[in-house]
Amino acid sequence: MLFRSLQQPPSLRPHPFPLFATRSFTSLSRSDVDHEPTAADRDFTATQEPESGAGDTRSPLDGLAQLGTAGSILGDQLHRALEDHLGNGRPLDQAVASYDPPEAWQRSLEAILDAALKPAPGVRFRLADLRGDCITEMQFHLPVDRIDAQTLSARLTDDPRLRSMVGGQEWAKSLAGWGFTEFTGFLQGFIDLVFERDGRWYVADYKSNRLDRYDPGALDRAMLRSHYFLQGRIYLLALHRHLRAHLPGYDPERHLGGVMYLFVRGFPEEGVWWDRPCVQALDRLDGLFSRNPDSLA
Repeated sequence: MLFRSLQQPPSLRPHPFPLFATRSFTSLSRSDVDHEPTAADRDFTATQEPESGAGDTRSPLDGLAQLGTAGSILGDQLHRALEDHLGNGRPLDQAVASYDPPEAWQRSLEAILDAALKPAPGVRFRLADLRGDCITEMQFHLPVDRIDAQTLSARLTDDPRLRSMVGGQEWAKSLAGWGFTEFTGFLQGFIDLVFERDGRWYVADYKSNRLDRYDPGALDRAMLRSHYFLQGRIYLLALHRHLRAHLPGYDPERHLGGVMYLFVRGFPEEGVWWDRPCVQALDRLDGLFSRNPDSLA
């Protein structure tokens, strides 16, 4: 009789308010995986196969080939060494002294640092030129009034750059299916590199991913497949907000140089993905992280 009197408990009602949380790009894009709340965004997988899945197609110019299998450990080492050398001014041989083998690491990083990069028309530089005159691992916190996957997807679907990328709009629409819970609070992250060249400010992110190719089309596919496009927009928005608050007379048309992803295995000939969104696209994303996100719908 006791069992007959038991009734199924009522279903839980959704919380009437968004959760207050501090999230990162990683926790949004991989909402099914637990992450350290203060961890920098890195390459996720322990190993990474070429995009085509057709076996090992590495170029003999792959500057990291002699350092072992691609993945999060190697990626973290790359980031730490470049941060130590470029941002902290430590000699390169000391920055890699604990790596195995240090001589190979030093040779690989010297080639990466000395590569002549051409991310955009009229922009030429070497990473070595930025030593002591850049910001590494810049932390940011973007206030979030209320954000959910569907709204994020809608804001990106009509982005001009995504419309120009094969599969770009389909990728933006797919974000609506991401599983992160609607939240308010802060979106945080760590930007690998912030620097200024000829009056324009840039953010850059190093990637150790092993791709089958490093031409513009292959980089576009990698940016969408790994959701780096969104990561880059968030990083650039953080820089935009910072400059707007601290640079007198800030004008994004004159002062914002853009975002670049440095797939270092493609250096020196290829491997640089660059984007400088129009102000309207940046404003739409900025509105999503402001108090009244619907004002820019």
